[in-house]
Amino acid sequence: MMYIQITTRCNMTCAHCCFSATAKGTNMDRYTFITALEMAVSMGDHVTIGGGEPTTHPEFFVFLDKAMEYFEAGKLDMPPLVVTNGKLVTKVRKLLDYVEEGRPVTVELSQDEYHDPIRPEIVDAFKKHQRAKDSQSRFSSSYLELNDGRGAGIRTVSIISPVGRAAEPARGILTSTAEHLQCCCETPLVSPEGLVYSCGCKHHLLGNIFEGQSVLEGYDLELAHQGGGLPCRDIASVQQYLAEAA
Repeated sequence: MMYIQITTRCNMTCAHCCFSATAKGTNMDRYTFITALEMAVSMGDHVTIGGGEPTTHPEFFVFLDKAMEYFEAGKLDMPPLVVTNGKLVTKVRKLLDYVEEGRPVTVELSQDEYHDPIRPEIVDAFKKHQRAKDSQSRFSSSYLELNDGRGAGIRTVSIISPVGRAAEPARGILTSTAEHLQCCCETPLVSPEGLVYSCGCKHHLLGNIFEGQSVLEGYDLELAHQGGGLPCRDIASVQQYLAEAA
């Protein structure tokens, strides 16, 4: 799986955001997105189109349609996944129309105590399309087993990653149990600028996507975390951080 971060812009400022996304961010260009899709093909499964808030990108539907084309052409094993905060109502309704039409896409609404408020009618619309009672999961992994990766659902964040805005002690939202802290995105991530990171905490840079497939040679998430001392997996560092933040 690959997380393609098409924008670092967001129209919310949720306390737990591991990317510290704000209204002032960067958008990925079309060439970088296509290059990221090609790299995802080499990994053989599926992509998440994310942000920030992905629907704020002016070419969001261009990107999504292209990712669906890749799936329909057999280049990706699963339909693309989009995770949204639901704030851009017109775009979200269009996404749900895709679901209603049976298009190859999964759309998930992020809703939990850490997110900014979401309009009730949007929540109701997602509940109407909810795939299954167990579709709520931290990283939307359940969508792989549901409807061949198509549909809509609501996800919750139950584990906070100690990076980004969530790492600010003043917010007071980090769990006191270090073992419960995990990476916010346990897959390779491509930033809007085309930088490839081992995971969502962006502490281990693998290279630039325009270097080609070589940036993923020898990729191993576990080794990357252990070797890089990344806070999302280095329990000793997390414990020290929590002690200092207390």
